Amino acid sequence: MGTTKLHVRFKGGKIQAVTTVNPKSSAQQIKTKPSIVELIDKLLDDYIYPEIAEILNQQGHRPGGTARRGCDNARFTPLKVAYLIHEHKLGSRYDRLRQRGMLTRQEAAVHLNISG
Repeated sequence: MGTTKLHVRFKGGKIQAVTTVNPKSSAQQIKTKPSIVELIDKLLDDYIYPEIAEILNQQGHRPGGTARRGCDNARFTPLKVAYLIHEHKLGSRYDRLRQRGMLTRQEAAVHLNISG
């Protein structure tokens, strides 16, 4: 996003310089803020997608598409959270649990030598 400088000449001969900020492109208007993506990344350590969506909505965050006409009441959904995680290549909840050494029920049963 940049600025545009205009030089306006009025009928009486007076010249005035005006500087304006360029509007965001349509793609920039609907993009979810990086701070929200960072928050989702942190929340993934302890919460699943529906819980993350609920936390974001309770805190008053809105997805990027709210700039579109008629979408100003949009809220986060588990599907929107999943999309952002995929789009920004964040580690999944499953991968994070695996990195902590967590096992699936079947893996734990094999490890403990019991039927699961």
